[in-house]
Formats: sequence, structure tokens, C-alpha cells
Amino acid sequence: MKPFSFNHQRGMTLIEVLIASVILFISISAISYVSKAMLLNEMRLARATKYAFAFEYIQDEVSYRFEYEKQREGEYEFAGSTYFWQVEVVSEKPVMSELVVDGEGSMSNGTMILYSTSVFSQLSPSPKKIAEFKSVYWRE
Repeated sequence: MKPFSFNHQRGMTLIEVLIASVILFISISAISYVSKAMLLNEMRLARATKYAFAFEYIQDEVSYRFEYEKQREGEYEFAGSTYFWQVEVVSEKPVMSELVVDGEGSMSNGTMILYSTSVFSQLSPSPKKIAEFKSVYWRE
């Protein structure tokens, strides 16, 4: 009687095929998860960069319009998008300061105004607030 020999095996068994399939499935899943996460992060970064540039310009515009033209709301277009802004005065404090030059003092009266600006991406049907920043300025 001849002993059973594995030398004449000509293919893969069903177990080997299943194990290889599971390993392949796990590796494809991991690669697709990493790719999806990377793509989402790139999209978030692009949106945050766009908003950061827009808010820098909006902040300058709002400061000018509120401080010199006394506007409390308006809109600003940047890179094909329209942003709406609204200013709310948080606090007004009277300030007195004294400036001494060559031994002579002079008093300066004024008001320090702290204001908050909200930026919206759309007004209708419901406004979506995308940023808020605070600033202060001195008014004589």
C-alpha cells in the first residue's frame, strides 16, 4: 500500500481561496477608507482656505463700512460667492487718556467700541452663519 502524498496537488483548495479572498477584501477596504478620508480632508482644507481668504477681506470691508459709513449690514462678493454680514455693538466704553508732550498734558476723550460681526453664506430661505469675529475701534 502506498502512503498518501501531497506532491500531486494541482491547485488551490477552497480554504486557501477563501483566505486569499478575505485578505484581498481587507486590503482593498483599508485602501478605500484611507483614500476617502484623504479626499474629505482635502475638500475641508480647500473650503477652509477659501473662507479664510474671504474673511480677511470681509473683515477689512466691515471695519471700513461700520467705522466710517456707520453701516450695520451689507454684502461682499469674493471668488464668485456672495457673503452677507451683520454688525452688532457689544459694548461702548468711554475712555479718557492723557498725553504728555514737553511737560504739557492734554486730555483726550473718546469711546472704545467693541463690535461683533456675523458672516452668512445665504439669506434665504434660512441664513447659515459661517463665521463670527469681534473687533474694537476708537471713536472721538
